[in-house]
Amino acid sequence: MKNQVYTEKIQSFTGGIENNNKYIKLSSENEIKKIKSKKLGQGNHLSYAPVSFTNGLGIKINDYNLEIDTQRNTLNVSSSLTIGEVINEISKKGYTLFNIPSHPEITIGGAIANNAHGKNQFLYKNFGDNIIEIELFYNKTIEKISKKNKPDLFYATIGGLGLTGIIFNAKLKIQKIENKIVKVKKKKINSLRSVAKYYDKKFFLKYDSLYTWNDLNNKNSFGRGFIFTEKYEKYKKEKNKDNSYLKNAIYRSKKSNFYNIFGKYIIKFMNYFFYFFNNQKINNNTYQTIIENNFSNKKQIYFDAANNLNMIEIQFIVPIKIWDKFCDTIENNIKKYNIFIFLCVCKFSRGKKRYLSFSDNGINIALNFRYKEKCEFLKSLDDFIISNNLINYICKDLRSNKDTMKKIYKDEYDKFCLVLKKYLKTKIDSIIFS
Repeated sequence: MKNQVYTEKIQSFTGGIENNNKYIKLSSENEIKKIKSKKLGQGNHLSYAPVSFTNGLGIKINDYNLEIDTQRNTLNVSSSLTIGEVINEISKKGYTLFNIPSHPEITIGGAIANNAHGKNQFLYKNFGDNIIEIELFYNKTIEKISKKNKPDLFYATIGGLGLTGIIFNAKLKIQKIENKIVKVKKKKINSLRSVAKYYDKKFFLKYDSLYTWNDLNNKNSFGRGFIFTEKYEKYKKEKNKDNSYLKNAIYRSKKSNFYNIFGKYIIKFMNYFFYFFNNQKINNNTYQTIIENNFSNKKQIYFDAANNLNMIEIQFIVPIKIWDKFCDTIENNIKKYNIFIFLCVCKFSRGKKRYLSFSDNGINIALNFRYKEKCEFLKSLDDFIISNNLINYICKDLRSNKDTMKKIYKDEYDKFCLVLKKYLKTKIDSIIFS
């Protein structure tokens, strides 16, 4: 019996790239073993870049497996389950993931294939750093791989964009957090340059999450903003668990003429309002459930704007030793090219450069602005990244392709290709890697 072929029109997260997608759903190992190995595994298409796009037939795993080992604090989980579904279930038993991406519809497979991260890279690094084992389908067989038995294939799969095979299942380390909520505090910072002083072990050990929001549009105080610190605490009596943020999950935004008319005013107003609102409540602590903290419906405002206003996000890691140089460069180029930065967020990253993974030591900065072809400001960012041997996040840059990966990841890209050559008999059919 043939599998039903589904057809859908898909787009990248902000709608910049579209594709007609055909895929089948598979729910068992026996079904997977019958297909050709060159098929690309797919999740919910939530990347800015077309990393899950294929000209062939995509494969979506349709399996439900979620098993918690309370003795070892591990989770055995299907790649098709979403981050939101997993957090919702394991939080009932007093657990959470070490790394929580900000969108609840990202699948476990997608988080592995893009080596996702949360707000706590300084403590727990990336999603892949907390993976024990992956069940991977390649060359018409499913094999359990780990850093012990096939370390090169294991690490190439983490952040490998699905190019090593289809991720069927994974075993993860999980964090025990029974009877706790998240206490959020914020403090004003006066410049983008000052972010670097928080890249310090004493801060990393003090908090569970640490990140900044910066206003790069203020001429008098470039990079002013707030540093947000988060710490797990015991539940207070007046704060109940609230799963409403998953009942109203954040789905892909739809186009609206409202943004076409008022777009440039909206993004400026949102930035000014965010700064004003947080500045007024600078001394207020906020207490949130884990779900509320990570999947707030307030993010829908950003998702709507990003989708309708053709935003591009460039995310890259800047080593501390050149942070001041970067701050001077970005300030000069924003003024020179008259660019309005819709969103600037900094996180603190620890990790090792390996293959195509977005992992390194330094400040992980994400910049959002309206995308235009032949944008000189974007070219200046590319030049800075390449000339200083930095890496950018492949799944966030809608321009990502084989050539840009090779140019930015350099030797690690070549090593990745050698792993593919070593293990795969047939090349995975991926648009981004064609």
